[in-house]
Amino acid sequence: MEILRVAVCDDDEIYLNEMKEEIKKEIKEYIGRLPGTMDMQLSLFTDGRRLYEAGRQQPFDLVFLDIEMPEWDGFRLAEQLGLSCPETKIIFVSSHESWVFDALEYMPLWFVRKGLLKRDISRAMQKYFQVTARRKISYKIQGGFGAGEVLLRDIMYIECNGHTLTYKMSGGTEYSVYGSLRSVEEELKRYGFLRVHRNYLVNQAFISQIGKMDAVLKNGTAVPVGRDRRKGVKEMMIEYGRKRGSRLCD
Repeated sequence: MEILRVAVCDDDEIYLNEMKEEIKKEIKEYIGRLPGTMDMQLSLFTDGRRLYEAGRQQPFDLVFLDIEMPEWDGFRLAEQLGLSCPETKIIFVSSHESWVFDALEYMPLWFVRKGLLKRDISRAMQKYFQVTARRKISYKIQGGFGAGEVLLRDIMYIECNGHTLTYKMSGGTEYSVYGSLRSVEEELKRYGFLRVHRNYLVNQAFISQIGKMDAVLKNGTAVPVGRDRRKGVKEMMIEYGRKRGSRLCD
């Protein structure tokens, strides 16, 4: 089952709870039309730094950011999330419509006005489901115990040990099957999967840093990078970041 991970950040707890209820209602309505295919995880924050750290550990699918907050405002938080979690969709929230033009610099999915909270959140969620419906590509893992259909975006990396392939999922689940990493690489390279080592195929969306010996994923996992592959891997990651407006750490 797909888990939709949503975060809301606002230093005003009244608005924070109002947004929570509206977002829950909209997601439940959508889930109700597709029973058994999705669940949600909704996290609330009053501090931008805490949301950022949580997102680095496990990226959110969608975040609602109040623009005017102390320390890290919504724009700074959006900038940092864009670097570390480029796949996260951002929706800005504000009492002032005049911020909408400044917000465009950060390429948000939508803009929610607090004075029209209910209507704008409904439209924002409709937009989110329209956009993401086009990228929910499923993948059939064949031949292993408990293997089945998963979303490509949830596969962090695939490890090869002999003739056994282990699919490591973002939620912690693992699937072990018999197969060839080369054939899987041919299937998945057009979807952003990168062969960083003879025994590892990694989803580029989860790579945060390329070191001298390994690739560090956003959850802190280190995956070895072959010495003969490092230059090519780094070039591919720079190109990947350029297309998404993010930056690779070295």
